[in-house]
Amino acid sequence: MVFDCRSAVCFIIIAAWFSLSCGDSCPAIACVSSVVVNLPSDIAASEPEQVHVCINDDCLAVAWPRDGRCEEAVQAPLWLTLCRFEEVEARLILENPAKGDVISVVVQVAAGNVVLADGLEVSYHKQDANGEECPGSCQTAEVKL
Repeated sequence: MVFDCRSAVCFIIIAAWFSLSCGDSCPAIACVSSVVVNLPSDIAASEPEQVHVCINDDCLAVAWPRDGRCEEAVQAPLWLTLCRFEEVEARLILENPAKGDVISVVVQVAAGNVVLADGLEVSYHKQDANGEECPGSCQTAEVKL
């Protein structure tokens, strides 16, 4: 078999051209719009049964998790995960976050309900996981109660 150096050089030049012209392509890093709600650490002492989280008129309820565990509930357009480790964190994943969204958090305990937030406006921050020039941005917020 005869190796023609000219065709190898052509291949290298074409490959280099493709890598340069495609070098500014965007990565595909996933970004999920969400609101993280940090619940007060003393809420566990009230022996909670459930946590109800609403954003605007969409609400989800999830059972209070045991230590080191997470509980979740999914109902379009929301996905709620409540995790209990050293701190208690509720993460609400949203399809379409918008300026002016309000959040409410109610913890159901044996003695009644404890309202932690009612109509608290959410302030989102834009996240560009793939860079400002690439698609795939999301809106995130963190609320400490």
